[in-house]
Amino acid sequence: MPEGAGNSPQDQSSSSATATSPHDLVMVTDQPLELSAMVAAVAGPKCGAISTFLGVTRDTHNGKTVVRLEYEGYAPMAEKELRKICEQARQKWSIEKIAIAHRLGVTAVEEASVIIAVSSVHRRESLEAVQYCIDTLKATVPIWYLEVYEGDSRVWKENAEWSGGGCCRQMVPTNTTVDGTSVAASAAGGAQCIETVAHELHDSGSGAGQHHHHHGHCHDC
Repeated sequence: MPEGAGNSPQDQSSSSATATSPHDLVMVTDQPLELSAMVAAVAGPKCGAISTFLGVTRDTHNGKTVVRLEYEGYAPMAEKELRKICEQARQKWSIEKIAIAHRLGVTAVEEASVIIAVSSVHRRESLEAVQYCIDTLKATVPIWYLEVYEGDSRVWKENAEWSGGGCCRQMVPTNTTVDGTSVAASAAGGAQCIETVAHELHDSGSGAGQHHHHHGHCHDC
């Protein structure tokens, strides 16, 4: 993925950036992520180490050719969880600065969907903190993706690392019909938890039966 020409993450349009402390930045955006900008956001004269993680789209999965990923999420809730991750990392390690950015929308093969940068005085703290940040992000942040294969077949991907249990890993697409009742998209970007949908239909007298769903993870179930 080509790096940016020096713009800071805050300068990227159509994005939401939030400072968690004077030294932390979290961002959920539909704009391409720039490694150089994230590194610049955590650099400083006290920093002897800057560790980074890039999650990028690969071209195959289970023998299928992947064309792109399409990420969806509810940015305010995702950013709230990213802020928690920064706070938790600071409680565990002596860190100078943290920057976490996650894409929404389409990411092509070799394009970054998430970048994490952490700086510290010594390398051990930043290396360990980066791994903690990405592992916790995968388990707690309400962002999911549709995997699109060659030939235009596609599937919502189940996040096996999601910490919320089975309910929070099952989604239905926008305007799905459940027992003859149309289910509208949720505020989280076009998906609702199956168990939540079934519960709502039961409460409304529509009943609950067979549910057709895609895999992924939703939020706040």
